Amino acid sequence: MRSRSLLLAVPSFLVSLGAPAGLNAQEPAQCPPAPSISGSAWEGQTSERRTERYELLVAGALAVTTPGGRFTAATWTQSGECIAFDLNNGAVKFSGRVAGDKLNGEFTPRFGGKWTVVASRQWSGGDSRAGREWELLHNRASEEFNRGFFSEATKTTERALKSAEDAFGPADERLVLTLRELALELQRNAKHAEALPHAQRVLGIVEKSQGRENRQYCDALNTLGKSYIGLQKYVEAEDVFRKALATSERLFGPSDPLVAVLLQNMGSLLTAQDRYDEAEPFLQRSLKLLDTDKADRQTLAIALNNLALIEHKLGRVDEALMLYERGLGEMERQVGRDHKLLIPILKNLSVLYRAKGWSDEAAETEARIKNLQAKSP
Repeated sequence: MRSRSLLLAVPSFLVSLGAPAGLNAQEPAQCPPAPSISGSAWEGQTSERRTERYELLVAGALAVTTPGGRFTAATWTQSGECIAFDLNNGAVKFSGRVAGDKLNGEFTPRFGGKWTVVASRQWSGGDSRAGREWELLHNRASEEFNRGFFSEATKTTERALKSAEDAFGPADERLVLTLRELALELQRNAKHAEALPHAQRVLGIVEKSQGRENRQYCDALNTLGKSYIGLQKYVEAEDVFRKALATSERLFGPSDPLVAVLLQNMGSLLTAQDRYDEAEPFLQRSLKLLDTDKADRQTLAIALNNLALIEHKLGRVDEALMLYERGLGEMERQVGRDHKLLIPILKNLSVLYRAKGWSDEAAETEARIKNLQAKSP
């Protein structure tokens, strides 16, 4: 699954987070890479002969329709081919794999028993051709991002947006997803003025179609707040982050993955204003939530980088070095040693090496940065 929704460079080589689908269900080595299936719907029959439908919404929200009705007290996660559902706060877990237009897996209730399902991808309004055109562009952008071709991914996502606008309704989940991803990609490329109207449009669509008491609304606020940080509209950013954080903690609890992301971005906002003492507790609390065996490794690497930056600013150089090096290791294990996503952490490490007088280590790191920056496109 592409992680383009995770990263946004802001001043001082800080990185802020987009709301993830959630925590990885399995280790990356067990889950070969696969395009994100966010925004898709699946329908199939369980081994108990029930027909069920699963709508994988943005920000890890999941809607499940069974013969007994439709409910949304559920979340989903993806790590490559591996897909996981969490229903009713862990009452039922699902673990499966996606292969093309098929989703296969097993549900396991907390109190025993199990059942399987084989589901097929569905297309809204019966418009299979339009859906497949959008999917082709969406998946191509995913592959380009995963290879580090960020400019190409943005161009392809712009084409996917045009396809979604031509084919789908104004509140279609695929349109919202594409607008969100385009905003995040533009933010990552520091094109915050271009990203802002897309982020505002996502918020408007979600608020009108779903209201304010849901995960998608909090995610839309998070995306908008990141644009405000990039435009140095710090008052506006703090307002939307605090609103999203308060709503997320009330609806999903203080340990939810979205809460961890919002804590991280509040810390990023305060760091961008040199409010380091205020930023530290937000980043520490976020890291505590993210630092688990099943955490998304890229998200964890970003959290380590951001807290390290604070520690360095506060003069705790040894603590900062430990955090930077651990964050770099986590990111390398996820994306390899030759990916551009390593650059922000490497830049911070280089600055710290210079501060410690380690000129050889700094020069080696700076040479590595140049090599990564020279990669095309």
